[in-house]
Amino acid sequence: MMFGFHIAFILILQAGWPTPESSIRGRLQDNTAQATEDQAATAVARLKSLDLEGYPALISENRAAKLEILRIGRPSIAPLIDTLRETLDVRLETAQRAAQSYECCKSEWALIDDCSELLGKLRAEAAVPVLIRLMEQEWSPSLIPQGNLHELLSPAAEALILIGLPSVPALINKINDLVDSPLRAAGINRSAREFSGGRSSPGPDPDDVLFTATSALGRIGNQGAADRLEEILESHPNIDGKARANLQEAITKIRMRHPF
Repeated sequence: MMFGFHIAFILILQAGWPTPESSIRGRLQDNTAQATEDQAATAVARLKSLDLEGYPALISENRAAKLEILRIGRPSIAPLIDTLRETLDVRLETAQRAAQSYECCKSEWALIDDCSELLGKLRAEAAVPVLIRLMEQEWSPSLIPQGNLHELLSPAAEALILIGLPSVPALINKINDLVDSPLRAAGINRSAREFSGGRSSPGPDPDDVLFTATSALGRIGNQGAADRLEEILESHPNIDGKARANLQEAITKIRMRHPF
C-alpha cells in the first residue's frame, strides 16, 4: 500500500501539480515581475521629469535615465507608450489650443524624441500605431519643431525602422491612404497649404509624410511589401510623378535587398 502511495505521489509531481515549493516559486516570480514593472515606471517617470521639468537636462543625466530604461527592457514599453500618448494628447494639444509656439514646447518635443528612440531600440511592436500617428499628427505650423518637418517626422520614422517588419503593414496602409487622396489620384501634386485652399495648414505636408513612409519602408520592407507597393502603383495610374518616384525608389531598394 505504501509503495503504491509513493508511485502516485511521484506521478502527481510529474504531472505538474502544485506543491508548496512550486507555489513559492510562482509567488517569487510574480513579485519579481511586479518589481520590474515598478522599476520601469520609475525610470520612465525620471526621464519624463528630466525632459519636462529639467529641460535642458544634463546630457549625462538624460543618458543615464535612457540606459536604465533599456536595461530594464520590455517592461518599459507600456509606460513609454503611455508617456508618448499623454504628451501628444494632453500637453501638445493644450499648447496648440493656446496657440503656443515651438519655443514654449521644446521640453515636450524632447520627451517625444526620447520616447520614440527608446521604443525603437526596444523593438516595441505595440508602439507602431502611436508612432504612425506621430508622423501624421496635425499641428499648427508654429508648433512644428523649428519649422522643420524633418524634426517632426524623423524620430517616428527611425523608431519604425528599428522595430522592423512589424511596422511594414502600418506603413503600407499609410502610403496607400496618402496615394488614395482624390487630388493625388488625379495626378495633382499639391502641398498641405494648397490642400487646405490656401490657408495655413496644420500638420506635415502630405508629400513629406509620403516620402518619409516610403523611405522607411524601403529600408525594412520584404518582397511582400514591394509587391504591395507595385499593386498601389498599378491601381493609381494617374498618380503624380513625385509620389510615383517615391514608391518606385522604395520598391527598388527592397528588390535589391531581397532579389529572390
